[in-house]
Amino acid sequence: MPKAMAVSVVPRSETKNTVSYDSVTAIAALTEKVKSLSETVTAIESSMQLLSNKYDTVITDMTNQQKQMADIRRRVERMETGQGNVEINNLKKDMNELEWHNRKLNLELHGIQKTEHENLLEKVNAVAASLKVPELTESDVTAVHRLPSKPDKTPGIIVRFTRQTVRDNWLQNKKKLVEAKSDVFIQENLTKQTRTLLWETKKWAVEKGFRFAWHSYGKVLVRRCEGERAVVVRSRNDLSAIA
Repeated sequence: MPKAMAVSVVPRSETKNTVSYDSVTAIAALTEKVKSLSETVTAIESSMQLLSNKYDTVITDMTNQQKQMADIRRRVERMETGQGNVEINNLKKDMNELEWHNRKLNLELHGIQKTEHENLLEKVNAVAASLKVPELTESDVTAVHRLPSKPDKTPGIIVRFTRQTVRDNWLQNKKKLVEAKSDVFIQENLTKQTRTLLWETKKWAVEKGFRFAWHSYGKVLVRRCEGERAVVVRSRNDLSAIA
């Protein structure tokens, strides 16, 4: 007689619960994978955007470099075709104007003897008395010091004023030193380029019979004789045009 097989009988409710639990677990796992995939896609998109931005930056930099190179080529071509001197002169002019702008508040005082342990502000104020202008206080100046000079020369004094009006008042009254027959004289703190042009202009004026050659507020001027109009000299080329 055949043996009876053991059959495990599970209640339907328990089977249903097991299937339901497995489904929830599977769905949760799938949802996690989808979420992870979504994050990966987002990261890839961000990376692509970053690469795109970097590419745009590279393109912009290359475009700017090409423009700069084109500008350099044009400048080189101008120099090669004989226009270089014009550009160089323009650059020198711009540099000279910038340098003069930095010196506009300065004045040079020459002819004041140097002494040991000297108080320069006191010596400068002695000149103020001759000019009949108010004495300077420490708030009127930012610097007062001797200029470099040769061993056998008395070094001048440079004064940097805090206000243009005070500085200009001193300059406008400098003729009183001549009237008083003082050994002291005042002049502007000219740039090297303007100083050279002034020297050349004075030499030219003697040769051409011009009585006056001077500088005022950073500009070089000439006048043939008393009563004639003064002419501004900006370069040596202007002298040829005047003559």
